[in-house]
Amino acid sequence: MSELIGKKIVEVRDMTEEELKAEGWDGDTVMCLVLDDGSKLYPSRDEEGNGGGALFGVTPEGKTVYHYLGGEKMGYTHYLYQQKTLNKENFAKVVEDFKKIMPVFEHMGIPLASWNGEGKPEIKATEISFNGLEKCGHEERNLGITWPAKGAKGVNMVCKVNKPEPTDTMVTQLTGVQEELSVNDSDVDGTWFAGCKLNSRTCGGDCSHESFILRRTFKKPYPGATPCDRKEDPEFSKWFSCCKTAYKPYDLAVISALIIAKHHLGKEICVHSDGGNEDWEDGRILCQKMLGYGNDFKLDEE
Repeated sequence: MSELIGKKIVEVRDMTEEELKAEGWDGDTVMCLVLDDGSKLYPSRDEEGNGGGALFGVTPEGKTVYHYLGGEKMGYTHYLYQQKTLNKENFAKVVEDFKKIMPVFEHMGIPLASWNGEGKPEIKATEISFNGLEKCGHEERNLGITWPAKGAKGVNMVCKVNKPEPTDTMVTQLTGVQEELSVNDSDVDGTWFAGCKLNSRTCGGDCSHESFILRRTFKKPYPGATPCDRKEDPEFSKWFSCCKTAYKPYDLAVISALIIAKHHLGKEICVHSDGGNEDWEDGRILCQKMLGYGNDFKLDEE
């Protein structure tokens, strides 16, 4: 690393779409440090380059500073294990059924976009990829890193906004500074160590979070993608990916897509979640009413 000595950082920005694709990280939001000689540095989550990572440091005064994916790409997550290549006919059924329920999200006011939070969802024969809409127009407020409260359900686009309060979160532990969080808003039900607990799917002025990507042929890597082999179960040799939704409105589209995928793909995939089966009730109801199945969906056992 001696070649970095004497170099100056002249720009700090997010990696471009082209840079992300070159690394196979499309779907992540990763910081890029540009040096005065044109070199570019960006953090990886591991030595194999299986996605973008985080930077931590300390100031001369001993204050901890950090930058991680997208600034706030943490929190409530759904997990998928899939075979490298999924059955073509079954995957076509997944795509067909997801297209059938797309109008429901529009009717409910859930803004869906492409994987990067802009444009339109990409629903095609080989791939389903989408995110929430970054510039959604909803009330801007600081909810921290969100998590569903016990019994949380539904989608909320309008809430009563009250005065925020200084709140201890993990940011306080890292920096010593309390965050001004919207803990008194009508769709908030307490806090956890990183931010607000929500009583329904909502956002703080940005409906995007981490992209949901389901490909018929697994392309390594994309967000969270790693090979997963369990030696104690010779039938289980699948590739792992995940989608952190932070319980934003598009979370309903994510769990619905996974319910559809599980119905048609069966043992080709395994679905896990930070939530329990009760947190997937909205998706089960939606799929049952629109597609005639869903009530029997259960998360796979860990």
